[in-house]
Amino acid sequence: MRRFSALTIAGLVAVSLTACGGSDSAGSGSGTPGAKASASTAPKTLALAEVAGLVHNQLKNKKSVRMNVDSGDGSPASVVVSNENGTPALEIKMTSEGKALRLIKIKNDVFMEEKDPEAQVAPGKTFTRFAADSKNLLAKLMVALVGAMSSIADTGQHRALMTSGGTLAGPVPDKVVDTPAQRYTVSIDMAKALETIDLRKYLTSNVALAREVTKGLGVKNDPALDKLAKMSDADLAKLKANMLKAVEGRPLTYEVWADAQNVPVKFSVEAPTKTRDKTTVTLFDWGISPVNAPPAELVADMPDLPLN
Repeated sequence: MRRFSALTIAGLVAVSLTACGGSDSAGSGSGTPGAKASASTAPKTLALAEVAGLVHNQLKNKKSVRMNVDSGDGSPASVVVSNENGTPALEIKMTSEGKALRLIKIKNDVFMEEKDPEAQVAPGKTFTRFAADSKNLLAKLMVALVGAMSSIADTGQHRALMTSGGTLAGPVPDKVVDTPAQRYTVSIDMAKALETIDLRKYLTSNVALAREVTKGLGVKNDPALDKLAKMSDADLAKLKANMLKAVEGRPLTYEVWADAQNVPVKFSVEAPTKTRDKTTVTLFDWGISPVNAPPAELVADMPDLPLN
């Protein structure tokens, strides 16, 4: 069975955080980079609410999309999101320590492909299943991390952020590969954003993720993690004030590219940090990228080891 270092886990966390930062879109095309736009008329100029809803509406209509995710850390990832069965399913491909890593999430189970016979859980079983109710530390970690990535298909909160705290600029004529596109920029006032999002709910979900990550890395659980989800209204207000102090007035910035049919083909998210960390996501293969579980005869369950 493959062992995962802190570097591998950090890479998965990076993709999961990217997933939490998605934007949204609408339209009827495939949105494939490199495809020439066929429309002869200029695309409709979109208002803020329409830009904010782009990816959300397109995914709702088309059910699936393929994404190339570049977080600028030298470890790009390919992510397929599919809502065809009513709940988000994911397929993630990335490189970890020079080796290809492929993960599939179907409902509450995560499957990892393992082509190396010496690393397989059972002979001939090229996929390992990590069950949500497993008592294995690695299984718990993988399920938590990949579960966090599922938020890439839940764009409601990000749409609310853009519409409630955002200012729209554009469109500016641009290209994504060879596809003519219109680029919109949404700058989000973090003070308004923190009044819009349910910060307590966000902290609760991320405390759960952080708890599994620290366990997986063998780090003793920090009691402060539990306190975050249970803090008083006064302490929550102090936390918001500290967050605003940390960003020093810098906005959270989305850029969204839409083709001639207003199908989203790319978006980027720039964090309100001193280093202005930026993640860019290219969108393509709308509606033609279903995610399926691996064949049952190729799957072995991760051994159910006790938690420490």
